[in-house]
Amino acid sequence: MDDVNPKLPGPAKLVKASGFDAEFTALSMATGKSYVECFNLLNDIYSKAFGADRYSDYNSYRNTRARRLKRKS
Repeated sequence: MDDVNPKLPGPAKLVKASGFDAEFTALSMATGKSYVECFNLLNDIYSKAFGADRYSDYNSYRNTRARRLKRKS
């Protein structure tokens, strides 16, 4: 699956949490990479564009995403 190269999102799509979630899901499904690898790729795109990480690490992202999904229910 290393030969799969999906189109990477622009940083503007990663600003909102819902956009980050959508791109994270799409990337993980398209590439078959681990969630941590997909997270790091997206967080790096965000960091290069805005000068700071969107989330401090994968666990931070995972916890905030779970909280958002719980609130929706």
